[in-house]
Amino acid sequence: MLRWFVIMLMVVTGGCASLTQDTTTKSRVFELKKAVTIVPDTTRVFFQYGQIRSYNGVNWYDQWCALEVRALRSQPKKVLPGRYTIIKTRLDEMEVASNQKVQLAFAGGQERLVGLFYASESDSLPAPTMDVVHFYLQGEDKDVMRLTCGGALSDGRPADAPASYRPDIAAVNRILGQYGVIR
Repeated sequence: MLRWFVIMLMVVTGGCASLTQDTTTKSRVFELKKAVTIVPDTTRVFFQYGQIRSYNGVNWYDQWCALEVRALRSQPKKVLPGRYTIIKTRLDEMEVASNQKVQLAFAGGQERLVGLFYASESDSLPAPTMDVVHFYLQGEDKDVMRLTCGGALSDGRPADAPASYRPDIAAVNRILGQYGVIR
């Protein structure tokens, strides 16, 4: 009985551990080829289609990347070109909160009650998520923390593939365009 319990505990906790994975990276390097500026009161600069994008300018239904720094500043932060060793890679999933209401109509039983009510999207649909990969960086600029790249926002529909997949190295390099490369 105890043996069965231990086996089940290992299976259950092992399943939870696979939701996010840490992997070591074999001597990969991220090279920032052009200087980028992180605007005040943010910690990220976004890339998509080989261009810099504002947060509101990112098409969340396609793959994207973001270079992230550790400190939030009230002044612009310029990140100069340089080479960063990728010291760790972590697979993750970002859930997107939704506060939209869905309007539903209903007709109730013998009383012939007719009306409207609102339900949260989360009552019947999975929350949209983005599968991401975090590349943790180490270089001369100690404020530069990581490069995060994600797939398209998706609620799990097969039609969202392949854009909803985490970008591989070739896709990351296309997303970054002239601004950077992973070697």
